[in-house]
Amino acid sequence: QGHEPVKPSHEHEKCSECGKCTSEDCDGEEQDKCQGHEPVKPSHEHEKCSECGKCISEECDGEEQDKCQGHEPVKPSHEHEKCSECGKCISEDCDGEEKDKCQGHEPVKPSHEHEKCSECGKCISEDCDGEEKDKCQGHEPVKPSHDCSNYKSDWQDVGLIDCGEQGIQQIICTECQKVLEERTIIRNHNYKSTVVTKKTCTSNGVTKYTCSKCNDSYTEIDYSEGHKKSEIKIVEPATETTLGIKRIECEHCGYVYEEFNYVDNAYDRNGKLSVKGRDLVNQYGEKFQLYGLSTHGLQWFSKVVNFDTICEIQENFGNNIIRFALYTDENGYCDGSESKKKQM
Repeated sequence: QGHEPVKPSHEHEKCSECGKCTSEDCDGEEQDKCQGHEPVKPSHEHEKCSECGKCISEECDGEEQDKCQGHEPVKPSHEHEKCSECGKCISEDCDGEEKDKCQGHEPVKPSHEHEKCSECGKCISEDCDGEEKDKCQGHEPVKPSHDCSNYKSDWQDVGLIDCGEQGIQQIICTECQKVLEERTIIRNHNYKSTVVTKKTCTSNGVTKYTCSKCNDSYTEIDYSEGHKKSEIKIVEPATETTLGIKRIECEHCGYVYEEFNYVDNAYDRNGKLSVKGRDLVNQYGEKFQLYGLSTHGLQWFSKVVNFDTICEIQENFGNNIIRFALYTDENGYCDGSESKKKQM
């Protein structure tokens, strides 16, 4: 009970994977008769390669390349450097032959020669107007990050300058080493003193001066000036019952010229005297005894009536009063000459 084979309504177009019909005329109802199936829909949109026409979409995973006739994208021979104007590659490695692969173009020629910045290597030419900075990779000159006037060094020698020679000194910026000031100098010696022999009141001293830079040296003599007498100094204060000690000595070395005793019965302690009944008393009402002597006539021996004599009388004899004898006649204050009166 055979029959005539049913004629298909279309011609078979075999699938490369399963051999079934992939004809658009295959309506699905006849797919058992023609063993056709629904065409496989690609997982992405086709992006044709300019060289072979195949898909170069990044979504083409390789497994579907027979379905979409895709292939592995051609790898460029260099890394892309995008132009800020058109977004295409401006790499120097772009030779033009691969421009479809990397969408490159001929680099735009700059309007000036490059002057490289020492910091970033970009163009700092004055002809770079800023509009072309992407084409020539130029930029505004880098402004320094500091004010050199705030980082001034002290004067520094340029090279070695020997004593007595002329040389150059500079003040530089400690941040960027820029020379801020410069001057010419003659190097002077820098002498340091050392005492060889110390000067005393009776012997000369010797001092040596040596240059700390070149060791040049010389000596100086510091001549002795001898002893210098001091004022009278109290060594041990006197009391009402004991003698005190006074001294004259050298202010420099302490050499003692003279040392003597003294008593504590002077005006600075007793004050003004007065008579109370039969007694002479001091400012405190205490009995006070006068001890003293008189000089000879001042018109004859006035030279011996001096400071040292009065001190001797007071301190060694315990006297607290002295009478200065002044006579009227014998060249005294009545008949003496004007010069004698002035002397007295």
